[in-house]
Amino acid sequence: NIFLNKDMEDIRKNYICKNQIKKGRSGTRQILENLKKGNSIALMIDQRVTEGIKVNFFGHPLMDDLKKFQLKKIECKKPIISILPGSRKQEISKILNEILNICKYYPDFKFIIAGVKHVGEEIYNKIITKKNCNVEVIYDRTYDIISSSKLSIVTSGTATLETALLNTPQIVCYKTSNLNILLAKFFIKVKFISLVNLICDKEVIKELIQNDINELNLKNEINSIIDGKSEKIKKDYLILNRLIGSHGVSRKVAGHIFKN
Repeated sequence: NIFLNKDMEDIRKNYICKNQIKKGRSGTRQILENLKKGNSIALMIDQRVTEGIKVNFFGHPLMDDLKKFQLKKIECKKPIISILPGSRKQEISKILNEILNICKYYPDFKFIIAGVKHVGEEIYNKIITKKNCNVEVIYDRTYDIISSSKLSIVTSGTATLETALLNTPQIVCYKTSNLNILLAKFFIKVKFISLVNLICDKEVIKELIQNDINELNLKNEINSIIDGKSEKIKKDYLILNRLIGSHGVSRKVAGHIFKN
């Protein structure tokens, strides 16, 4: 935004970090020079660095967030299948309209949606009423819901990593416009979309994208997890935990900055 750029630069310099690195080739060169010197770089955004150099990895801050969170079990007589449909109205509508079709096949399970209040209850209620299914929405207790679940159906995003760190088997779903998918296939060359699979560099959890989110595929994967696949997923979660590091990330980063 040409009207805000100058103000944002001043705010970053005065309140966040005095030394700023610009985007583009010159910025990339500065990044490489600083990394080679062992300097720390914060908030590296939109920079493509292809030179293979050694960098320090201190872990993922989610490890600390989860450690300090006091989990409270969701009391339920039936095993829970949780649904995390995202936090934006459009993605919630797209995902729930597909996922809620499978509730009727699992009468022995309790389906719970991890809702977010800022979206508005009417969004969830409208879809649940339309689908005529017995689903409960619990607001702003996502971690409690995940940790109490037999399995979770999760919209792709940070929630997939959170679900894995809470050791709950999951199915990842992602649905957007056909144009967005076309552009993504053209510009983004990755094997997976979920953070869990990307970090482990293999399929740990099933990814259902666009038209693959249907009753047959969801039922097949839910049945597979219920029938024993959950144990394999949890073993791979152990690998994930090792890859993303241990607790105390902020303290480690601060210590490194202080020393250098």
